[in-house]
Amino acid sequence: MIKKVLRYCNFLFIMFPLLIMCNDKEHIPNEKLNPVPENGITKYILSAEVVNKKGALVTFDNAQKVLFIKIPRYLNKTDLKIKLHLNDGVSMIYPLTQEAEYNLLDTDTKIWLKSGGKTIIFEVKYEDIIGEDSAIGKADIRDMVLIYDGGAHRTIVWNEKMLEAYISIDNKNKEQKRWLFDGFLFLEIHNGTRGFASGYRSLPARKVEWIGLMNGYLKEGKSLRALNDGIESVKPYAPDYGKRKIVMSLPEPIPNQKDWGELNGKIMNFSSTQDRIEAVKWYIDFLIEEFKKAELNNLQLAGFYWLAEEATNTRTILKEISDYIKSKDLKFYWIPYYNTDGWNEWKALGFDKAYQQPNYFFSTSIPDSRIDDACRRAQEWGMDLELEFDNRASGAGGGWGSRLKTYIDGFKKNGVFENNDLAYYEGSGALYILKNGDIQDKALFQELADIIAERQEKFYGK
Repeated sequence: MIKKVLRYCNFLFIMFPLLIMCNDKEHIPNEKLNPVPENGITKYILSAEVVNKKGALVTFDNAQKVLFIKIPRYLNKTDLKIKLHLNDGVSMIYPLTQEAEYNLLDTDTKIWLKSGGKTIIFEVKYEDIIGEDSAIGKADIRDMVLIYDGGAHRTIVWNEKMLEAYISIDNKNKEQKRWLFDGFLFLEIHNGTRGFASGYRSLPARKVEWIGLMNGYLKEGKSLRALNDGIESVKPYAPDYGKRKIVMSLPEPIPNQKDWGELNGKIMNFSSTQDRIEAVKWYIDFLIEEFKKAELNNLQLAGFYWLAEEATNTRTILKEISDYIKSKDLKFYWIPYYNTDGWNEWKALGFDKAYQQPNYFFSTSIPDSRIDDACRRAQEWGMDLELEFDNRASGAGGGWGSRLKTYIDGFKKNGVFENNDLAYYEGSGALYILKNGDIQDKALFQELADIIAERQEKFYGK
């Protein structure tokens, strides 16, 4: 009797999981439904997407039974998460779920589907995207730091040593590096005597100053070339390499200026709207050509930034400039200051992306609640945000590190680090100063740098 009971228990032990599976309808392909062929080809997969790797593209061929991935060469290929959308009557055999991770380096990676009692096998193939080598082209930027450079009043020299603090940090074992900013905005407000936008100097910059600004950025050993060299030095220690994206500033053609210079033999008069637009278009072409000629193998020109932080003097010219930039397959950026004219009209003005300035750091009379207000505004108007500080954040510079900490804490509380792209105003060299400052400065630098590095790794799926 005891043996019979034991045999019966063993039978239940073996059969119980099978009974559960048979009652789990999610694991049973629908045998009665068959996907409807279209043009003679059965659509087993309706659509597919990569959900954890920026820049990776997925296509599929239902006729040849192939899922084809194009992925930037710098991205990890062992943990690609793909989401499949299947036709009615098609179900997964392996992997078990429609959203799953795939190892593209496994040469035998396959997807097994079931439809109408038949098993369908898709091969998974991939190739590196060579387009990453392009010097020009719009691209997503998660963390963009502002590099003020070009004015006679600047004491900072943006050489490779200086830029180390902006390119990468050591990982915990200090054997490898973690990437920091993926975007660098080069800009200047005046050259010492002439302004690149209204309000910075009594005299407006001319064509010669516009040209001189870019020439300065391309000098050997500094600015763009120093950044390119610095990235090259880091690449052996940070294997998930991707080009850093460059955004170049566009000076404002200041209204009524008459001494800007000539274009095609014509003396430009900025009391004419069309002359102002033509000058900016010419400068866009000039910047693109100079960038191409520089052959900066680690940098990609991704777009242009409008220097004027208010729309007052440029409302009538921005849309045509925006259209011209888009025709070059580039993006148009803006960072309006708090409550400036036109800040919430950014889309109508033609910008692809705008960052809200909280303007909290710079005055102790501004309450901490400003951070929450700026976050709320950004969410309401579809904007991203700027994190702001300068050398006063350091102990030696003024001890305002607590105000930078308020940004960090406020952005954490409002989900900014998880949900938003960010621009970083740091005066001119403040991040470098923090990295090389006292114990408190270094701790503040490390906290912010770790946040940026983690954002980069999540954003690019590394």
